[in-house]
Amino acid sequence: MTVRRMILCMVLIIAIPLWAEAGFSRTEIELIANKLEGADIPSEFVYRTLADERLEKLDIVVSRNVFNQESQRDYESFTNGYSLHVARRFYKKWHSKLTQASQRFQVDPHVIVAILLVETAFGQFPGQFPVISVYASMVLAYEELRLEQQEIGIPPALSEQDAYFEKRLKTKATWALEELRSILLMGSLKNIDILNLRGSYAGAFGVPQFIPSSYLSWGYDGNHDGHVDLFQIPDAIYSVANYLSEHGWKGTELTRAENYEAVLGYNYSRIYADTVIQVAGKLKKKTL
Repeated sequence: MTVRRMILCMVLIIAIPLWAEAGFSRTEIELIANKLEGADIPSEFVYRTLADERLEKLDIVVSRNVFNQESQRDYESFTNGYSLHVARRFYKKWHSKLTQASQRFQVDPHVIVAILLVETAFGQFPGQFPVISVYASMVLAYEELRLEQQEIGIPPALSEQDAYFEKRLKTKATWALEELRSILLMGSLKNIDILNLRGSYAGAFGVPQFIPSSYLSWGYDGNHDGHVDLFQIPDAIYSVANYLSEHGWKGTELTRAENYEAVLGYNYSRIYADTVIQVAGKLKKKTL
């Protein structure tokens, strides 16, 4: 069995018309928990969280993370007249908060609006996947693949295609493990209900679609209520501004090299960055 076929069988479950299974088995919990050893998280909290029946095995999410590839068509709608109208309306409604965040972090307010438009249409489409389940499923998929390889004895010499898919799953699982640690820290240190937190298939959540490590590092309390809630617009605005500032944003010139790189830091996709800069530029012309 090729690596690609094995991964497909594991994550797509073609013969079963279910996109998720509730809960993890004891063996699966142990596989995941063992990867978290050494993290600054109480083991009791880790096991209790992973054993919660609200966790789901999101096989389709693993598939999308490993195999999906974006295209220009995914972003075309954000530059049309309607999207720009919605963006201008948002800019007008939240002008005061955008101005405050812009002055605080020295970030162009139009790019903040552009990012919030492209990410979730200002919170209309934040995603419905259980975030912690996304990361736990990614970690488990790779660990199970490794165990299956050991059992069936896949030869070390893989085809170029098989090597690519195995490498991509490993990369995604390594990244997911760090985000799993981060979301567990969100639960254990900040008392956030991480089991009910929902977001995209890539594990991003809230209006600005932060991943857990970004939340911990750059989430900002924009409405000064004592906690960071990325589903609240003021916190979303300030958090995006903080993120861009910390990733090198300079001045107000959208096409400046440092600013393009700051947007790439937000989402390492040139199609994404090009779209955000284009939307911000169009919006800026209409609001000056």
